[in-house]
Amino acid sequence: MQSGASTDRNEVARMLEAVNAGSPGAEARLIELVICELRQIAAARLKNIANCDSISPTALVNEAYIKLFGHSKPPVWSGRAHFFGAAGRAMRQILIDHAREKSRQKRGGDRLAVDLDVGQLASLQTLTNEELLDLDLALQALAKEDPNLETSAIRDVRIRVVYRGRR
Repeated sequence: MQSGASTDRNEVARMLEAVNAGSPGAEARLIELVICELRQIAAARLKNIANCDSISPTALVNEAYIKLFGHSKPPVWSGRAHFFGAAGRAMRQILIDHAREKSRQKRGGDRLAVDLDVGQLASLQTLTNEELLDLDLALQALAKEDPNLETSAIRDVRIRVVYRGRR
């Protein structure tokens, strides 16, 4: 007689084969079988990350599901270990993306991006003192983000503005 754990393992293997074969409903049945284990994996990953209150284990599992099955042609699973390995990698990538987003917002990345066209800038007739200071602050922040710009585009903008754009 088999234990419950080995029966679940066998059932997961059968469902993975059914998913690979494209059987209707197999994907939903597979998720029913593995949801608890996926939540445990998600909770363990979240436990190791400081200040990660904005995403729950359930939300992480849901996003991983979309990554795994959200394509027109889902991957072919070679077995239980392959599936759980892919799920773990998907969760890790989601957490990395989440951390990048939080970091981007922290650095002001949630601000409106504006394309700077030197041709349009050259057509500026006048700038108020306040506009000039705002532009200079923006250019300083841009130079800190990419020091290579300091020697090229930013210098060009400063020269054009200072010599043409003051009221």
